[in-house]
Order: sequence, then structure tokens, then C-alpha cells
Amino acid sequence: MRDKKTFWKVVFKTRRNPNFKGQHIHAGCTRVHTTFPIETRLEDMDKLFKAEKFNNEWTNGDVWEVLGIDNIFEDHGYFSK
Repeated sequence: MRDKKTFWKVVFKTRRNPNFKGQHIHAGCTRVHTTFPIETRLEDMDKLFKAEKFNNEWTNGDVWEVLGIDNIFEDHGYFSK
């Protein structure tokens, strides 16, 4: 049986960054899903999300303005490898 990896699944409330002039289909998304290791503190999630690479051209902070966390829950990785 596989080991279960525990991690955070987070849904951020976002809106398009007004300074973003690029064209991308997902720039207008209002909810963005991502995952973090279980050791990650809630205060650090916003900074880590903004610094994450997006489409190998921008960072998430360039494309979206984070309004807050919409949903957060612990996942056990039943379907992941």
C-alpha cells in the first residue's frame, strides 16, 4: 500500500492584477487552487503563492491580486503518487 502524503489544498480568492498587461486565458480567474506541504504556515501561503512561477513567463503575483483564502483543507493524497 502507498504511503499517504498529507498536504494543504488551498483555494485563493483572486482577481486580475491591474498592472498585468499580458494576455492569458486564466488571468481573469476568481478562484485559484494550489497545494502546499503540511508544514507551511498560513501566514506564508500568500507569499509563496505570489512567488510561484506561472506559465514559465510570469509569477502568480504578476497575474493575480490575492484577496484572501476562500477554502483550505488537509488532503491525504489518496489519488497522488
